[in-house]
Order: sequence, then C-alpha cells, then structure tokens
Amino acid sequence: MSPADTIVALSTAPGKSLRALLRISGNDAFAVVSNIFQHPCPTSRGVHRVVVQLPRASSASSASPLAFAALAIVLPAPRSFTAQTTIELLVPANTSLIEQIVAALTSQTNTRLAQPGEFTARAFLAGRLSLEQAEGIAAFIAAEHDEQLAAARDLKAGIPGKSYRLWADELTTLLALVEAGIDFTDQEDVVPIAPPKLRDRLRSLHTQIVDHMGGASGQTASSALPRVALVGLPNAGKSTLFNALLRQQRAIASPRAGTTRDIIEEELDLSRDVLGAGSITLQDLPGLSHATTTNTLDASVQSAADLAAQHAARAAVQSADVLIWCDPTGRFDTLALAGQLHLDTWHAAQPIIRVRTFGDHVRTEAASDANSQAILTVCAVDGWNLSSLRRAVADQACVGKAAGIAALLPRYRRSLSEAASAISYAITDVPANATRLDEPETIAESLRLALTHIGELVGNISPDDILGRVFATFCVGK
Repeated sequence: MSPADTIVALSTAPGKSLRALLRISGNDAFAVVSNIFQHPCPTSRGVHRVVVQLPRASSASSASPLAFAALAIVLPAPRSFTAQTTIELLVPANTSLIEQIVAALTSQTNTRLAQPGEFTARAFLAGRLSLEQAEGIAAFIAAEHDEQLAAARDLKAGIPGKSYRLWADELTTLLALVEAGIDFTDQEDVVPIAPPKLRDRLRSLHTQIVDHMGGASGQTASSALPRVALVGLPNAGKSTLFNALLRQQRAIASPRAGTTRDIIEEELDLSRDVLGAGSITLQDLPGLSHATTTNTLDASVQSAADLAAQHAARAAVQSADVLIWCDPTGRFDTLALAGQLHLDTWHAAQPIIRVRTFGDHVRTEAASDANSQAILTVCAVDGWNLSSLRRAVADQACVGKAAGIAALLPRYRRSLSEAASAISYAITDVPANATRLDEPETIAESLRLALTHIGELVGNISPDDILGRVFATFCVGK
C-alpha cells in the first residue's frame, strides 16, 4: 500500500442502478482525472458538472472520442477522508463504460486500482482515524443486523477503547508496584502493594475482561467462527467424540493417556443437523492433568512437551466460546476441574455442555447429587445422541448470532483472551495470605505480557502483520 500512488476504485455495489460512484484519491488526483476530462478538473471544493471523454474502441484514428456528462465531487487535500485530494465521479452505471473509465485512469503513471481497505488505511496512516475506528468501519460494512450495526457504531466511536485504556492503566499501575517491590527486596519494611490487595485487583481486572468477552458489553461485530472446545481428563473420550462429531477420523484416539498433545481444530457445519445454524471451530484439547495445588502438575506430566500441552489446553479453555465437558463417570466435579485449570475456584464465563462419554459402558459411579445441571449421555461408537449434542452446541454457539449478540473481532478476542490468561497466571503466583510476594519477577513478567496484549488494542502496539490483517478484511473501494 504505497501512499504515493493515486488509487482508483468503484465504490458502489455491483448490479443494476442508474448511477455508479468512482473514487480517486492521491496527491496527483487532479492531474489524473483531468486527462479524461474535456477541460481541466475544477480545484475548488464542491460538486461540479464535468464532461468525460474517452477514446473509442475503434482503431480508426478519426473516430471522435466518447463524451458524456458526469458529476465530480472534489475534496482537495487535506480536507478529505484520506487527507489526500479525493475526487468522486458520479457516472452512468453502465458496466462497459465503467471498465473504460477505470482503464483510462489506471493506464496513467503511478495510478492503480486500490487494494481492499486502502482508502481507510490511508486515513489511518494520515492520523484521521484510530485503528479502532478503522475496524469499526470494517465491522459496519460487514454488519448483518441492527445489533451488529449498533456494535459497529460503538466501535467506530471508540467506546470499547475507553475500557481497554482503563485496563491498560490498571495493569501499568500494578506492574509498577510489583516492580517497585523487586527494587526493595532487601528492605522488609517496604511493601509497595500487599499480596491480598494485588490479588483482589487482579481478580477484578480479570473478571471485567472475561465479562467483556462473554457478556453484553462485548458486542463488537465479528465474522469469526465460534470456538467450541472439548475439555476433560485424559482418556475421557474427547478425541473419539471429536472424530464422531466431524464424521471423519481427524484426531488419533487411543486408550493411552497423553496421546493428544496438540490442540486440533476443525470446522464443523451444524446446518446439517440444525436448520439455520452456522459453522463452528471444534477444538480437541489435550487432557487436563490432576493437580493437588495451584502451582504443581501431577506425575502424569513428565516432559516439557506435556507441560506445554497443559498450558495450551488451559489457555484454550479460557478463550473458548462454548465448552463440551467430557466425563465418562458423569460426576462433573467443578472443584476438581478448577484444580486442573490451576485456579482456586472456577466460574466459566462461557456456556458448558456436560457430556457423559462412553454411553455404551455400564456406569459404576453415581453422578454427584450436587450437580443439578443437565447431562447428555452419548456414544461416539454408534452415534447415540450425537444429533442431540450437535443441536445443543448449535443452541449455545450460534444463538449469539441469531439473537444479535456478536462475538468480538478475531484480533480483539485473541488479544483479550491472551491478556486474561496472563492475568490468571499472575493471580496463581500471588500468595493468598502472605505479607510479601514470593516471586515478584514471575508476576511482573505475566503483567508485562498482559499489558502487551491490551496495548495492541489501545494502539500502543500495532505490528505490521496486525495492520495487514485488519485492512485485508475490507472490500475494495472502502
């Protein structure tokens, strides 16, 4: 996206209409359009009647040019959307005619067709828009119903950004206090922040971020597929159920614990089972190990690969839109699951579908009386109740779109999920009833990581690859 070129794009939708709008923007826009006008383009701001003349397709040199009237909306720099001179031509909506105009314009030196989102990208690079506002425009274009339009307007207005900046300020403050404690480790009477207070503030921040991702405040439009994760102990039948739901052998299913070490993802189209439902991203996670404390893994985790798999599984649980909790015993012990996730307590922000796997096996343990939630028993071998499970997944994962409660933009969800995960790790490293922090360096590193991810949303950190993904979602001419 070189800002030195003059860019051209058809900015009206394809199809039959009386008029079409061609948008030209660049420092040489006046000279470019003047070459196809009967007279030089007016330079004053406003709407002007012009005559466009194009060479005939005939090879005869004596053929008179094709001339027709048009309207030119002239926006001289810097008072335009892109901060460059922008000229919009309102011409008859004849496909052949439009192609000739575009060809005549782009045949000139340093003039080319615009790339998707390039007009908005130029506005961003010129400081006319924040990245958040630019994404709001993309969300506005892609909105499918009123709720998404409202969310897109909020994003363009910068309303979610206010929350992100508050979270960034809180993280910056907490990080400064923790690092101050590192500087005074040799002075026992200097405690910048007490561990219980730090723990409470981190929990409050974590709750706000999780609520924003899963609650009503997280209504930022998205085209990302909902993520549904299969979670449970090793050998809980997750991979077998994963294959059965997909109707194909995608994951390796084995009675040996720890066979699944990587997160396996596959798109699942639920419209075959539920009319009007869409697709989801189904995730098969490594089995969560038992944990007797919030800081240690049990003996089943025997290698660095196992440890990495556990961390990846826990992060995936935090960022999933829906969880399918697989337990062949039917007990569904929430406290045990919290231990497996390395949390003191666990209250999932996302919906949970409790599935007793191995439905063809005789259950020897009674389900916990304390667990009053509905349990769906399935058998992945013969397909018993799999259609019911797919319907349950569609109800939970696709209801947001049907009801207008949109998920976050992919970049936002990824950054917020990573930030929440880093804060969660920081919480586990803060001793509950101590007077000083035992591992302030580890806590500080987690807070720096969380701040980095939040910083991606408040505009402090904008890598080139993030910008590329943002503007690649636009249509040409915007």
